Amino acid sequence: MPIEIANMKLYGVNELAQQLRITGYSVRAYIRAGKLKAQKIGGKWYVAEENLQAFLRGDNYQPAR
Repeated sequence: MPIEIANMKLYGVNELAQQLRITGYSVRAYIRAGKLKAQKIGGKWYVAEENLQAFLRGDNYQPAR
């Protein structure tokens, strides 16, 4: 179940792993590679619904350097 903050749905790493049927390690690897945009809140990574949709569409996300 995603958490909701300011009308935004946020998914945790383990929750995404279950939904996508991959490991949490794979989700974190996508985050590290810049393929899946995420934010760290309270020491845990969260992915906004719009960023998840962009990832599933195959939109290329390039992190700022």
